[in-house]
Amino acid sequence: MSDCNGRSQQACHGYPVDWLQIGAGSLLVAYLLLKTQVNCSLQLIGLAVSRLVTFLIKPTLTATD
Repeated sequence: MSDCNGRSQQACHGYPVDWLQIGAGSLLVAYLLLKTQVNCSLQLIGLAVSRLVTFLIKPTLTATD
């Protein structure tokens, strides 16, 4: 019976698998946060452009009425 204290077998025998898993998890979280930031930025840009277009077109529509 091995004395690993709940660690994986690879980590118990000296392989840094636990650190690799933590690093991979951190990279995944960073990727998801970056993806969310990019999506939010694109939505804000789209909203700003649509508001600008609406602002520029609306006065011309009311002027022709």
